[in-house]
Amino acid sequence: MVLIWERQAWELATGEKLPPIVPIVLYQGRAAWTPSRQFQDLLAMPPAVGELRQLQPAFEHLLVDLSILGLEDIQGDVIGRMALQMMRAGGRGELGQWLESSGRMFVELLHQHEPSGILEVFLRYLFAVDAGISLETVRHALEKVETELPRKVMSIAEELMEKGRREAMSIAEELIQKGRQEGRQEGRQEGLSMGELIGSIRAFQELLGLPLGEMPELEQKTRAELEALRQSLRTRLQSPLS
Repeated sequence: MVLIWERQAWELATGEKLPPIVPIVLYQGRAAWTPSRQFQDLLAMPPAVGELRQLQPAFEHLLVDLSILGLEDIQGDVIGRMALQMMRAGGRGELGQWLESSGRMFVELLHQHEPSGILEVFLRYLFAVDAGISLETVRHALEKVETELPRKVMSIAEELMEKGRREAMSIAEELIQKGRQEGRQEGRQEGLSMGELIGSIRAFQELLGLPLGEMPELEQKTRAELEALRQSLRTRLQSPLS
């Protein structure tokens, strides 16, 4: 709030007042919100407060606690309902279940709005928050609602996934170039190649959200074992269902 007011102050004419700000916290955790909404409760006030409290900023923020709301309690237009329901489900680890029951809202969204932009945002959230959701998961959920719906949504989803794979591969290639520094720097071509293999394996593992292989363990593997591991990770990254 202070940063907003500071920026506004530079733009105001002499004598103009600052605009009011309504602070809102949107919370999507599993358990209900428990911290105080009073700013002064964040201050370490001495026992003998006296008039000191009156000299401190005093305000509270509004709270939208999705953890205590049922799906039927979330109102608004279709974009707002879908966004808040997705965030609620994401915070509770229930995105897969939500997707299975949300096909009607996808139909409503496609009938009311130009779908590509907002659908890309929603699909990015789905794929980023829940690694178990794939293109097939989305297709299966939508086919239960309307036959034309999967074709429209999946074309956007497939384009998004392909774009993500291209970006991931580009990042991987950059990381692979740095991978030589993670291998044994023995000055021999063989050593450099082994280092590059190990670096690329760790890069693919990072992009796939897998635990990174420990350097001593990887260095004990043969070249054939490293190449096989690298190829399997690369194939998994390129897979449309990864």
